[in-house]
Amino acid sequence: MSKYCNNASPLTSRISGKHNTTWKRLIRVRAQAQPHIRWVVGQGKIFFWDDIWLGKSALRDLALNDRGCPNALVGDFIWEGTWDKPKIWLLHARAGLPQRATEQILDTPIVDGGPDIPWWNLSRFGDFSLATTWETIRTQRPIIRGLDDIWKACLTTSISIFIWRLLSNRIPVDTKLQWRKMELASKCEYCPHRPGSNQCMERIRSLVRRIFPPLQINDTIPDRLGV
Repeated sequence: MSKYCNNASPLTSRISGKHNTTWKRLIRVRAQAQPHIRWVVGQGKIFFWDDIWLGKSALRDLALNDRGCPNALVGDFIWEGTWDKPKIWLLHARAGLPQRATEQILDTPIVDGGPDIPWWNLSRFGDFSLATTWETIRTQRPIIRGLDDIWKACLTTSISIFIWRLLSNRIPVDTKLQWRKMELASKCEYCPHRPGSNQCMERIRSLVRRIFPPLQINDTIPDRLGV
């Protein structure tokens, strides 16, 4: 606390030059992790203003002024296993804490003698997992209707991939390759932009007629090979 937080809450600490690499990484991911951590009050060793133990947000966001010690603990407002009502109601007057929030604090149960229990809000059972964390930070592309059915139609993997590529316009047909400015060595040089044209065939026929005379009825194979 004295080295990295300067006796302040680690949830409000800022990065400085004296911090090591590990602490800097923790500070960078704090904004993604902190909103999903909930606490069940036990001994009260969690931060009163910055930890989320009441509702869905920290008390610092609800109060007008967090007077007093900024790194106060929840245990500072507990007396003999119950809430210290005079101190709680004093927050309503001095810190501008809404009356509804004050009443919710007094109604919050305390695990007497037990530790404070962290709860990962994204998990069903409150346990932290990388899978639920990844879902919150990854960038998702828009869902295309119909593509999801391809993988559920009892098709083979190769057929599913082919249909996916077909619907996504990813099949490398000649038109697609030409659109991507790719030279096709197998295409005729006379009509690269008119694949349906008959101009090529007419040129090929005229070239063949000049080299090979037309076939006659009485022509034999040896006669044709000797031409």
